[in-house]
Amino acid sequence: MYRQTICLIALVTFATTTSAQELVDWQEKRLTWDDFEKRNLPHSRTGAITSSGIYFSYLEDDDGINIIVKAQMDKTRSWVNTHSMRDEVLSHEQMHFDIAEIHARLLRQYFTLNNKKFARHNPENIYKKYINRLRRMQDDYDRQTNHGNDMYMQMMWEEKIKLMLTDLEQYSHQEMAWR
Repeated sequence: MYRQTICLIALVTFATTTSAQELVDWQEKRLTWDDFEKRNLPHSRTGAITSSGIYFSYLEDDDGINIIVKAQMDKTRSWVNTHSMRDEVLSHEQMHFDIAEIHARLLRQYFTLNNKKFARHNPENIYKKYINRLRRMQDDYDRQTNHGNDMYMQMMWEEKIKLMLTDLEQYSHQEMAWR
């Protein structure tokens, strides 16, 4: 038996023409404004957009299953309004990317804890469940921080996200295999 599936769902759907060099894998290194397209939109209220999501693929054969789960940002669909290039805006956008990594780790955790029992049982549906959770958390984050304008709530979310990343550290490896 041989089955392979690759899925990629993002907050803003990644274009099928996106090349690997346009995708940024989540890592401890922080985002910089060089990771964003620059736009001059003087009348826009939107300061920046981070197009991030979870890349998921698995390969199943007679020997077992290999799963890859990555949080990625699409540089071609992420942009900053030139009048908004401030540290606090970049920090807000970094948190969006970190939220994607949290959900990538939660998905890895699920597959690790439920490995053979559930990993072979419709992984695409499990993936979609975590994508929905990711979207809800992204929406909650923007709503509660007023898109980064409420500095107190922004600080509270930064602490929450940092704690979640630390708590899920053991699920930071992108590849998993079961034999």
